[in-house]
Amino acid sequence: MKRFFPLYFLLLSLSVVGQNQPWVSYFSYNDIVDVSQSSSRVFGAAGSAMFEKNMGTNDLKTITSVDGLKADGISAVHYSTNYNKTLVGNSNGLLIIINADNSIVNKIGIVQEATILASKKRINHILEYNGKAYLSCDFGIAVFDLSTLEFGDTYYLGPNGSEIPVKQAAIHNGNIYAASSSDGVRFAALSNPNLNDYTQWTQYVYGNVPCILTYDGQLYIS
Repeated sequence: MKRFFPLYFLLLSLSVVGQNQPWVSYFSYNDIVDVSQSSSRVFGAAGSAMFEKNMGTNDLKTITSVDGLKADGISAVHYSTNYNKTLVGNSNGLLIIINADNSIVNKIGIVQEATILASKKRINHILEYNGKAYLSCDFGIAVFDLSTLEFGDTYYLGPNGSEIPVKQAAIHNGNIYAASSSDGVRFAALSNPNLNDYTQWTQYVYGNVPCILTYDGQLYIS
């Protein structure tokens, strides 16, 4: 029996230390899945935690489950300069909002959507335009209003309105483009009030297109 005493007292001492010391988080930041930036800060996301670096002061801040970030496989991140919020997309469709005061809001609209398979709810990319966040997901595009923090329309772009995996979205010359790993690129006029109707979208490029973006007034596809 004596050989168990040292282990018992070690566990007891660790328990006491844990009760008198603040919790410390240990997360790996080696596998960065996405980055976003403002004029002065860079935001990076790993699988279950985030960090924020101030480029002027070099201050580094981490955001983890200890701070209330209950992530479930972070898959996309976007910082909104206009709304001073960080949007964190997850592989299960959870959208986490980190406010300027560091409060955290979980939006579970995609997670609870019964018509979409759990395996297709992943948020791949977040694009902000005119107060809305366009979430590229494995089923299509979900629109999120940044002023009301509520979900709006959902765009199913596949044949006959079926689900297709959208990897990224971009807006160029008044059109919204959706890049898919299975169905190329489709586009539609952003001003069209019926974008939830798949017939309003036109095929632009065929094949596997995992990336689309705009830079310096040009549209780039790869």
